[in-house]
Amino acid sequence: MSCKNKVWSECGNISSRKWDNVCYYKCSDNCCESPKCKKEICEAKEILDRIKNKNDNLGDHLNYAKENQEDVKNALSKIENDVCKLANDLEKIQKALEDAIKSLCNIVKNLEKAQTSQDKSLCNVNNAIKDQEGIDDLLDRLECALHNIVECFGDNCSHPILVPWEEDCCKHSSKICRPNKCYEKGNYDC
Repeated sequence: MSCKNKVWSECGNISSRKWDNVCYYKCSDNCCESPKCKKEICEAKEILDRIKNKNDNLGDHLNYAKENQEDVKNALSKIENDVCKLANDLEKIQKALEDAIKSLCNIVKNLEKAQTSQDKSLCNVNNAIKDQEGIDDLLDRLECALHNIVECFGDNCSHPILVPWEEDCCKHSSKICRPNKCYEKGNYDC
């Protein structure tokens, strides 16, 4: 302690007590003659050098940690932006899904309408088939009726000449005329 007190005036400009030993070992090397003191100073100096190296390493590691923390901060900021974009994209997906559901509902409605119209169309086709069958029956009856008319004319007069309704029957023969006209001779009331 006497060695420290002897050199205190040289180290008095340092106010913090934590540096007392540093100042003591730095300064006392010039003023202490004891071999034991020199040995202690060397040991202390080695320890101080190791502390300094560790402190430098600690500072480097803290700087690296700070840089890494900045990287973390930047990454978190980017993640926040990506989360916002993701939320917007999910909102767009939700809107697209809602629109898709509406479109599917419209498709189902139109399919139902198409099915109803198809059923009506099939019903109309069936009715048309029935009407066709009725027409076929009427055509058969008409053919029979025309045959009867021809036979009636053959029995009551000479063989008639049949011409289309729109043509003038007078060009062809005097024995048959258009509707609402009479035949020139005989009673053709079959």
